[in-house]
Amino acid sequence: MLYKAGVAMSKANGTLPVSQVAAAAHATVRTLERKFKQAAGHTVKDVSGLMRFEQVRNRIWHYPGSNLAGLAQWLKASQANILFENTSMDPHTGQPAIDYIRTALSAGVHVVTANKGPVVHAYHELRDLAAANGVRFLFEAAVMGGAPIFSLFREALPVAKLERFRGILNSTTNLILTELECGSSFEAAVKKAQDLGIAETDPSFDLDGWDATVKVSALATVLMDYPLKPKDVVREGIRGLKPDAVQSAPMMGRRYKLVCQAEKHTDGTVTATVRPEQLSNDDPLARVDGATSIVQFQMDVIHGLTLSELPLFLEDVQIAHEAYLSREALAERYRNAQGL
Repeated sequence: MLYKAGVAMSKANGTLPVSQVAAAAHATVRTLERKFKQAAGHTVKDVSGLMRFEQVRNRIWHYPGSNLAGLAQWLKASQANILFENTSMDPHTGQPAIDYIRTALSAGVHVVTANKGPVVHAYHELRDLAAANGVRFLFEAAVMGGAPIFSLFREALPVAKLERFRGILNSTTNLILTELECGSSFEAAVKKAQDLGIAETDPSFDLDGWDATVKVSALATVLMDYPLKPKDVVREGIRGLKPDAVQSAPMMGRRYKLVCQAEKHTDGTVTATVRPEQLSNDDPLARVDGATSIVQFQMDVIHGLTLSELPLFLEDVQIAHEAYLSREALAERYRNAQGL
């Protein structure tokens, strides 16, 4: 651009009208913008917005005390339309995600999150705040990430009253129980879940039933319109199960599962439990292996509706197949022992 300007100045003996200089500069900048968009797929405005976004984000990172004010500035600087909230979940308070989501919705920004905490502890407030500002508060992946539970009720069953639900909502514990049936030790089963990437380095949140409990609370809060908190759910994890008991249960035609359920009573209250149960083989929940999840809904207009989230990993399909073969072999041994 400087070279072209020098040539033009030479031809004009060192004098050019300001309007001509401005027009030439404008045309050159537009050409550069067009070439940049063709090469990068983004406009200069996009990049300048991203640069402002990065500056504010870095400030939030280095000065966490200014998080909320910084987030509002961040959203304004980046001209964001959607905020994807991705903080770790606090099952007891839902923070800091609630404050972040509240700030975004107040700024007229849509929010998408897989965090169950804000749903459990502030769903009604955030739903109403989103409506007041003409934006959406979406959290479909909070429970059974790949299954459209919340949107199904919102879009297809808006007048149905959910009376009861029952399911397996924690894929980690279901995988561990499947591995135990196949003869693995508890430690080896946990490591298997970690290797597949579905269990954290510290799997306590899954093993002690907290993840399943928060999911039950989220479903009851949104679908039953009842503010059920995790502390109100009767909770028991799988740590107390003995591997040999889990392995021998199929010999008697039964299986251990971490069953989640909630029921809305005629007085409007909701009671819920998360605990290991022995299920008969003809129970649909007993047929779910590996990292698969399942939930059954009972409504006033539909007695039974079941959603299942199939395995995400090819290896998980193999785990389920091996569990089926192992279970059948144990059942055959039991039948032979009983002379059946």
